[in-house]
Amino acid sequence: MSAQPDLSAHPRLAPWPAPANDPGRRRPDAPQAFLDTAASIGGKLCRDALWADGRCAWFGEWVGNVGGQVRDCHLVFGPDLYVGSTGVGLFLAHLAARTGERIFRRTALAALWRSLETADSVPPNLRLSLFNGWTGIALGGLSAAKALGEDALREPSLALLDGVESLGRDEWDVLTGAAGAIPALLRIHDTHGGPANLVEKAADVGDHLLRTAAKSDEGLSWGTFPTGVNRERNETSRAFGNLTGFSHGAGGVGWAFTELYAATGEKRFREAAEEAFRYERHWYSEEHENWLDLRDPAELGTPEATEPSRMRGWCHGSTGIALTRIRAWEVLGEEVYREEAETAVATSRSALEPGPELSQGNYCLCHGRGGNCEPLLYGAAAFDRPEWRKAAEEVGWQGVEEFEAMKLPWPCGTRRNAEIPALFVGLSGIGYFYLRLADPEATPSVLIFTPPRES
Repeated sequence: MSAQPDLSAHPRLAPWPAPANDPGRRRPDAPQAFLDTAASIGGKLCRDALWADGRCAWFGEWVGNVGGQVRDCHLVFGPDLYVGSTGVGLFLAHLAARTGERIFRRTALAALWRSLETADSVPPNLRLSLFNGWTGIALGGLSAAKALGEDALREPSLALLDGVESLGRDEWDVLTGAAGAIPALLRIHDTHGGPANLVEKAADVGDHLLRTAAKSDEGLSWGTFPTGVNRERNETSRAFGNLTGFSHGAGGVGWAFTELYAATGEKRFREAAEEAFRYERHWYSEEHENWLDLRDPAELGTPEATEPSRMRGWCHGSTGIALTRIRAWEVLGEEVYREEAETAVATSRSALEPGPELSQGNYCLCHGRGGNCEPLLYGAAAFDRPEWRKAAEEVGWQGVEEFEAMKLPWPCGTRRNAEIPALFVGLSGIGYFYLRLADPEATPSVLIFTPPRES
């Protein structure tokens, strides 16, 4: 009988560590294990891609408008960054750059070309958007071109921005509207060699947001309430006020103004950022060490609630707010932002513990454990807090040992935690989280877009 092979000679074939409750367990090299986990997720995505004429997309469960009603359905995802083929392609492009695997590169390019060629399917009111629209598709294409050395992606990506100044601005927030376009245009300019007039176009969007802001004693906010506060709640207007938070609230717009000030030095943009953060500060709850979520309780499944809720996620609550304050401290230099960042990171970190909250039961980037680790990774570098990175790595190990090693489905940010391919609520984002853990410096965040650290 031939001798048994030495499985420890190759990191991909090393025996898996003992269960987490074994005090004598041995874990493999962390960066390699995290990269292997990302590669395993990438393999699933390549397996499940739908191919036609050299292009690919993905199919999955999502919330859609069917016959005028919002309901769970199965669909082929669009070209956008948030749930579509741009997001999946961007993850696979970074994975290909790290591993050299040709299947990741081939699938990434097919996904991104599909996004560029079907960009017209994005509704006109969303085309300015970073996460749902053309500026995000352009940024994804250029980022992948840089990661893969694939210059052919550059021209069609930049072409999406030719008429960006004429795109609709009815939507105002970071996720779906004008605010998210600002950092996208600035990053394309300073990181990907975009034309110089992109800074001017970003400033024009910023001035539009200044004109449409709700001005009140509490600061600047955006939404349907002129004073920022809903003082007469009724059946048709049950939100508590103009929103806080990163994706749909004042914190995200404050971040966009912070980036504009960093790029232009214009005083009005600094003041706008400070006023947006001041509005959000008004809604901070000392009792809960978090910022209040002012959405309509009916949207959150608690229609009878008479008080605002709280959330610890990138989209709403402490996680996204932590990212805005770390960046504000880097750019504006005021100690209040570091203090708020420390508080927000601590609150987000508490969401990494087991519990019933939405963000505690899945690993997605938008409202899951992967996203809640991003302030730890970003803050570890900004504030020189290596223990924060260690805390994020421990969450990564928990996922590896509970799901990857056991070959179980990853819990995604869908209603039933079903696996879907998406970057912000699905497998691509979980894979991207593991790429960030493997090497945060080599894998830029997709939860907050900032210039290269050396700049």
